[in-house]
Amino acid sequence: MTLLEDIQVLKKIIDNPLNKISKKTGLTLNEVKVLLFLYENEKFDLASEIVEKLMVSKAHVSVSVESLVNRTYIEKVQDKDDKKKFHLKLTNNSKDVLDLLEIEIKKFRKDLLKDVTKEEEENFVKTLRKIIQNTKDITE
Repeated sequence: MTLLEDIQVLKKIIDNPLNKISKKTGLTLNEVKVLLFLYENEKFDLASEIVEKLMVSKAHVSVSVESLVNRTYIEKVQDKDDKKKFHLKLTNNSKDVLDLLEIEIKKFRKDLLKDVTKEEEENFVKTLRKIIQNTKDITE
């Protein structure tokens, strides 16, 4: 397999627990990703930040945010200084989905890292971060 094929396989594998939550909850994969992102990144609560950090289209985030607002999983809070900005905040209604996500991700992580030493995991993460930085340098 080539590196690009390996990356694609890894992406599909990583999406697996999120797909399970999508099926259980009736949310789209993108909606699940937005909820998870907001849960894990409180300081990045603007739609534009989700687009940038997850490297997904503005349209996908916009549709997902509107759906999540309509389902009362998140709310938009207008910025005090810039009336055009809206901060996205998780509501209590998202708790059940987030609890399911946490359980599924913990199980996935345990299965994924079975027979991998802490040192191997740390080296992998370090190398992966270097590769990601290199791709940012190439695309900027």
